[in-house]
Amino acid sequence: MNLDGNQASIREACDAGLLAGAVTMVWQHREVLQVNEIGYRDVDAQLPMQRDTLFRIASMTKPVTVAAAMSLVDEG
Repeated sequence: MNLDGNQASIREACDAGLLAGAVTMVWQHREVLQVNEIGYRDVDAQLPMQRDTLFRIASMTKPVTVAAAMSLVDEG
């Protein structure tokens, strides 16, 4: 499985200023295939993203509800 495009896409978004940074993981069948720390956890201080960076997540009920509803629509 070629995962190079995954890392490149996120790096492009960071380079374009769309994201400050991201930590991504791809796994399949209990095996971690790829982990990326891309961009900055603090842009002003130029602190790089790390695997253990904590993210503040707020107001996630709407996107989760929409994803669940779309799955139900797909299932009929």
